[in-house]
Amino acid sequence: MKTHYIPRNKMVIAGTLGASYTPATYKTTDGQAYFMFKYIEVNGFIEIHIIEQPEYDNVDDDLSITHRLPSDREEYKICFSSGKEPKEIELAKGFSMAWAEYTWNYIKTGVTIDDQISGHNANQPDQKKRRFQEAPKSDETHPVVNAIKLIVFLTAVAFMIYKCF
Repeated sequence: MKTHYIPRNKMVIAGTLGASYTPATYKTTDGQAYFMFKYIEVNGFIEIHIIEQPEYDNVDDDLSITHRLPSDREEYKICFSSGKEPKEIELAKGFSMAWAEYTWNYIKTGVTIDDQISGHNANQPDQKKRRFQEAPKSDETHPVVNAIKLIVFLTAVAFMIYKCF
């Protein structure tokens, strides 16, 4: 996987997916990293394949730490607890965005996804306030609505992937 993948269309708004179809490019909310995902329906749920993402550089890229699984398509896919896989494309897109944010934060800080999830489940009003202030902006939706969506997805991901391994 390439380091700091830059898509052909550099007009991706931070914190949003760059397409409403698959594959889709995601630019992190800080605008520093790009991820590309492919969504594939398998047995009634959506698999989220990671086509491109930043390198793990100096952090452990073990699959159990990064919540990835190998795919039969020579890629990795996001790992979900059995029975918790997304069944709708919009939910899958939200999970891929949340996973990208968790992963990018892990690459930058060394704080694992599991530790980030544990921190998000704690009562931390300062972090919630900061997330509202740093909400991704979109021409289509008010920033507060985007922030609420991001928090909901991050919380949902916490319950979906925390017990993956």
